[in-house]
Amino acid sequence: MIVYVATWPRCGNSVLRDLFWLNWGVTVTDPYMPASGLATWTKIMTAKHGVIIDPDEPQIFHLGAKVGLLPGWLGWLTEERRAELAAERVTYYLKTHEPPFASYLPGEKVVQMVRHPLAACWSWHCLTKEQKAHRSIPPEVLATEGHAGLLGFADYHERWLDVEVPLVRIAYERHAGHPEATVRTIGAYLGLPVDRPRVASFSTMKSVNPMRYRAGRVAGWQGTDEQAQAVWDACREVGMRLGYPSMDTVVGRAEPAYASAG
Repeated sequence: MIVYVATWPRCGNSVLRDLFWLNWGVTVTDPYMPASGLATWTKIMTAKHGVIIDPDEPQIFHLGAKVGLLPGWLGWLTEERRAELAAERVTYYLKTHEPPFASYLPGEKVVQMVRHPLAACWSWHCLTKEQKAHRSIPPEVLATEGHAGLLGFADYHERWLDVEVPLVRIAYERHAGHPEATVRTIGAYLGLPVDRPRVASFSTMKSVNPMRYRAGRVAGWQGTDEQAQAVWDACREVGMRLGYPSMDTVVGRAEPAYASAG
């Protein structure tokens, strides 16, 4: 089985991955990690957590009874391998910012977190300013064109909304107010045991990884009114389909429902 942890950038993938680790000891691996990062990941995970690399298939690791793909797996996961993993009894948990596949196989499920388009685009814009290898990308450009080979907010979410796939979709804003409910929702959807949900605050996670948790805030817009209007104009239709009825990014105003299909 494969569980894809699917979000647009800056829409809660790190949050979901931390919840999987805290509650079920599951490692959701990053397909975009460069070789330098993989070396560090492998060193930490083997020494600290006892990860064992499969000698017959070095892209696969074992962590006790659990399995996973080593980070940087994007080019490795061919259609043939995807079908093989989906048919296995064990579950692989994979991060992705990619658009959906045209169709999904038995044994594939998706956990997705969504976020208000203004907050998401502003957060990614700020991240591009901090990444010295890239020029700063305006939020209105991220909304429509994306960056680094990834789709813009509107196109990405429109494709995910239109595809038929077994999926649970959780609002980032709702999670911030009710993180235990997120854990229970995911556990019920995937059949994972939940006794007492384990969560960590944004401030705690920011202290651990300030790049992934930039400001520890769910909502926030510091751009111009013109930029905000441009982002909303580009994302209004898809934003409303996701449950965001207006430009207002104040926490608690948006009400995307927990939804499962398939």
